[in-house]
Amino acid sequence: ENSKTTFNLCNALCVSVIFAMISLLYLTIRAWLCLSDEEGLKVGLGDSQLVRKTENPYKVLEPGLFKVLSLQIILLKYFELMVIPTWLSCEYSFNCLPMVNSIFDNRLPLVCLMHVVFWFLIFFSIYKLVHNRDGGFAMALVWIGIPFSPSSHIFVTIGTLVAERLLYIPSIGFALLVARTWGYTNTRAKKLKRIVEPVLVVLIAWYVHLTISRVPDWLDDKSLFAANLKSCPQSAKSNTQYHQLLLREGNITGAKLHLEKARSIHPDWCDLDLYFGSMALVEKLTRDNLQEAVDCFIKSLTCLHTANSAMDKLQTIFIERKKLEAGGNVKDPSLYYDVGRVNQITMNYDQALLDYKQGILAALEAHTPAVGVKIVSKVFDLLKSGNVSQSLLQSDPTLECQIRFSSAKLYKLAKEYRRALATYDEVFTLCKFARPGTLSEMVQLRLFLLETEGETLENVQAVADTLARVLALIDGKPSDVQVEYLQAAKRQYLQCVSIASASREREIASACLEKHNMIENALS
Repeated sequence: ENSKTTFNLCNALCVSVIFAMISLLYLTIRAWLCLSDEEGLKVGLGDSQLVRKTENPYKVLEPGLFKVLSLQIILLKYFELMVIPTWLSCEYSFNCLPMVNSIFDNRLPLVCLMHVVFWFLIFFSIYKLVHNRDGGFAMALVWIGIPFSPSSHIFVTIGTLVAERLLYIPSIGFALLVARTWGYTNTRAKKLKRIVEPVLVVLIAWYVHLTISRVPDWLDDKSLFAANLKSCPQSAKSNTQYHQLLLREGNITGAKLHLEKARSIHPDWCDLDLYFGSMALVEKLTRDNLQEAVDCFIKSLTCLHTANSAMDKLQTIFIERKKLEAGGNVKDPSLYYDVGRVNQITMNYDQALLDYKQGILAALEAHTPAVGVKIVSKVFDLLKSGNVSQSLLQSDPTLECQIRFSSAKLYKLAKEYRRALATYDEVFTLCKFARPGTLSEMVQLRLFLLETEGETLENVQAVADTLARVLALIDGKPSDVQVEYLQAAKRQYLQCVSIASASREREIASACLEKHNMIENALS
């Protein structure tokens, strides 16, 4: 009998060695395939952009005590799924298993209990293997530990936080452990037989009940997602899955509630922009106003996981809007604004600038300064970024000047007169060919402000300085209009001297008098 036991033990050890060698060979091949000359060896997904907080929130935790404790919660969940699989779910994403943020977390005592059971089984199996040459318990633990180790988050980072399918092979080890325990009580611990056998019967009956009650959950998507929400009500992904299902059924109110809940759980999840865009598209399907949906889809373009779907939806919307524009008499500036934003996000900067230019002109034509000012803001940011190619600007040297001049007119239309004057000033400085028209616009604005705000020293001096800029346009004999501007500038400088003297602003009065004399000499 001893020789037979030794033979069985040797067989078990040989099988274990072969299994270990196959596992080592697999890991070696995987490491070789993942080898990168630039980035080094990467077996896990720790640096992958495909694994986010949504799928594996424990990946983003900083190394330290709380990360170690949080990983124990994953092991505790797997222990629970293997032994007492009561709350099952097909989606354990953020925030189904909250991270540990305090040493007083009420789940930590259960973690301690799990470790007590685990280490007891380890030492007991070693004792049985060494003293009684009984490898049954050790073999069961090997079947649990080795297949589970790659998905334990201890050795490598994986994309899946928790998945019941990862326990398929380890569950064989658990079944072996239960069977070996039952066999041990029959042969070596007969006193425990009366206790173990009833417990085993109850356990099997309970597992059968759980299996039967779980089957209806997989009937269709609705039953599965509803079961997920019962198990993990704080899972953002489960709420969005149920939202999509309700949306397809036409239950817009219910769909919106679950989507809002998903955002409250995980506000920085970029996939939500696509869902909110689709939601807005359904809500406003019978209206002309689709801007909310478009804004969400454009924002979704910056998300790696939703960019393609968002682009498809945007193209569909833009095609319909262009058809509507073609049937009307006035171009839609918001269409050019949206198309420009899409091109800017997708790094097609030259086309974005041209789209913005068309949008500014359309806003002037349609007298919609609110949209126009938004476009102008985008244009100036794009020009400052330096992303527009020099070849485009050199092919049309007047392009930037045209954009700035039209932008100033939009500011004027929007009654943002100070910004309009500042923009006109830039055009006057940078664009020589546009100086006459720009100066005329500046003078009109200054006189308007002088009339509406009163003859303050600042306004009078600003009008005079603006009129005096006509000197930069004189080449030879001044024209009648230029002379008229200079005469008006003289009068304004005299007014400036008068107001400054009355206010005891001697330096300003002296400067205005000096400029008055300079213009008088130019006229003479």
